[in-house]
Amino acid sequence: MWEQGHKIDRYDWKVGTMISPSAMIYHQHFNTEKEPVRYLALRYGGRKHSMGESFHQYGETGEQIEYEDEDPIIRKMFMEERKRTTLFRRSPH
Repeated sequence: MWEQGHKIDRYDWKVGTMISPSAMIYHQHFNTEKEPVRYLALRYGGRKHSMGESFHQYGETGEQIEYEDEDPIIRKMFMEERKRTTLFRRSPH
């Protein structure tokens, strides 16, 4: 998670974790484990009940960071963790 122009903070999550980013805080979700995950995103506001906030820096709606708009630092963090967890899961045979 990060605020525009500030340092990126990483929060590792597991079953039962709840993270609640503040308004106007950028965040992304990644799963590097073998098993699929499910997450539930709740928010107040939307197109019908707008709170007047938007992330227009990313994409047309500003609601999602597409891969091509992703900060290279975040992609690097993801790939390093994926490599680490993949190596950890490899069979000794």
